Amino acid sequence: MVNYIKNNSCRLCDSSKIKNVFNLKATAPANAFRKNISIINKKYPLNVYLCLDCKHLQLVNIINPKILFSNYLYSSGTSKVYIRHLDNYSKDVIKIYRLDKSKDLICDIASNDGTFLKCFRDKGFTVLGIEPAKNLAKIANKKKIKTKNNFFDNNFVNLNKKLIKKFKIITANHVFAHLKYINNFVLAVNKLLRDDGIFIFEVGYLIDILEKKYFDTIYHEHLDFHHLHPLIKFFNKFNMTIINVQRTNAQGGSIRVHVAKNVNMLIKPNLNNIQKILQLENKKKLAMISTYKIFYKNIEKQKNNFLKLLQSKTLKNSIIVGYGASAKATTLLSYYEIPKKTVKIIIDDSKIKENYYMPEYNIQIKRFNFLNKLNFDYIIIFAWNFNEIIIKKLKTIKNKKFKIILLFPVVKIINI
Repeated sequence: MVNYIKNNSCRLCDSSKIKNVFNLKATAPANAFRKNISIINKKYPLNVYLCLDCKHLQLVNIINPKILFSNYLYSSGTSKVYIRHLDNYSKDVIKIYRLDKSKDLICDIASNDGTFLKCFRDKGFTVLGIEPAKNLAKIANKKKIKTKNNFFDNNFVNLNKKLIKKFKIITANHVFAHLKYINNFVLAVNKLLRDDGIFIFEVGYLIDILEKKYFDTIYHEHLDFHHLHPLIKFFNKFNMTIINVQRTNAQGGSIRVHVAKNVNMLIKPNLNNIQKILQLENKKKLAMISTYKIFYKNIEKQKNNFLKLLQSKTLKNSIIVGYGASAKATTLLSYYEIPKKTVKIIIDDSKIKENYYMPEYNIQIKRFNFLNKLNFDYIIIFAWNFNEIIIKKLKTIKNKKFKIILLFPVVKIINI
């Protein structure tokens, strides 16, 4: 099995005119958590390129998906905030497209533990999940969310021809940046989608990454950093049209993109929403190399400020723990080159991550109640997209004096 390949052309438009705009430190795969501390994680480059033709931002070093996703420890059902987001999302889709539970089938690709599909199933819809991670597909099927344990591509469609043109709605949430063969993926979606169907995907938004300095969302699973301009051209190749786009707060800032087949004459595009986003992207100069050079300078400054704080009298000899054993934490620990013994443990709310060790770092993951057994002075919130709920939870800890370190948009210490 080849571990990774280097791509020499744009993943969206196939142009060979791609330019390296910045590089992060080589890291292990962000979710390569280890049960055994003696396992040494292999590191891979994190080199970011801009396509000079379609202006798409992307990684060029692509790790074999089987390494990344065959056994996956991120569970979408862990966060109550995200569950609420998914429920509201399902209600919006049902309302916008006037779905009929007696005939409109829903498919979710990379369906994780079935949390999103459960929102539709509980409202009476027939659903199907397609999930490459065996452990997550098993969890979903136990919850009676019908889930096929497969990678989704043309090969999957060829093996499941009875599904062709079956689905009114196909969704793919926070997976559209993960695809090794993105063209193959969209071709397969096109085959399963009814002619009057809608493909909807939610994905991290490039503007949010740049504005909020969320460099830690750059890791090997995220091959693409999407904005609307290149996506419009991309879907035109498949005789598909983006008919709507919405900004959401999911995962620190995302866009939800609605796509229809060109033969679907009944759907009218929301040109107002689309134009607003395109104008914003022009204003933010996403097509210019200098935008990404400035971003890199900003995150270098951010890194230096954090390391100065660690070395300051304020934190000297302090006991520091983390909260959120997220993929983002892997990038941050590595890029910041945080000394190995700085963070004693990392707290996470996911049962399936408990007692694993972080990639590269020998930091063990523990559940929230472990904090009651531990004396600590500071807690760094790595899962910054859940800052509010984590801070609220930390306030329930009694008889302990500690402070919280927030990382974005600037490093700061707050009292509990």
